[in-house]
Amino acid sequence: MTTTRVLFVGGTGRSGSTVLSTVLGEVPGLVAVGEVRFLWERGVLQDRLCGCGSAFAECAFWTEVLDLALGTADREETARRLGAELTERTRLRTVPGLLARRTPSAAADLEDTLGRVYAAIAAVSGAQVVVDSSKLPTYAALLGDLPGIDLQVLHLVRDPRAAAHSWRRRKHQPDLGATALMERRGAAKSAALWRIWNGTLEKWCRDRGVDHRLQNYESFIADPPGETRRILRRFDLVHPALVDDVVAG
Repeated sequence: MTTTRVLFVGGTGRSGSTVLSTVLGEVPGLVAVGEVRFLWERGVLQDRLCGCGSAFAECAFWTEVLDLALGTADREETARRLGAELTERTRLRTVPGLLARRTPSAAADLEDTLGRVYAAIAAVSGAQVVVDSSKLPTYAALLGDLPGIDLQVLHLVRDPRAAAHSWRRRKHQPDLGATALMERRGAAKSAALWRIWNGTLEKWCRDRGVDHRLQNYESFIADPPGETRRILRRFDLVHPALVDDVVAG
């Protein structure tokens, strides 16, 4: 079986994963594809805008990925079925079971399809590493159980006060058009979810022995080249002798 290497950017919302993933996606051999957990709902079913600016259904990259991964299967039916199962398996209420190591195995169809999707992303992009910023530890746990995935976790943590401030601001939702706005949260909810998702991801990585690195967002913003070098070296993402050249380029 072909193994696909996935660098999972985890944590909680408004932690700067878009900025970090975009920088990593510029490194030769890496491809950043956003939050793959939303592929089915926001991509296939809602046909939101891709990061390339095209509607999802018109994006050449994702069209080729799904052609390779799904073949002749009905995409909308597949998306409805898998999207519903993913939503159920990654809900907040599944965290206690995850921490107690009682997570159920994914359905064979879900495992097989997700494995083929990540393999197709790597094949179509030509990358050796897929950078997935899906963030949720419950989704990371699902990927960690897939036989065809070699998972490494970059745990991105932002100052909770800055994250809470970001959640309160009115922010544009680019994949829904010019006038759409992102969800907003109050400080209490933001703080609670910050603790739950970050604490869960850290404990899951330690309990499962998952290769992971804790990355402070503020440190990354203060020194993007230096922190990028540290990330690349930590996960051995490019040949050590080429790290400085890659970042400088």
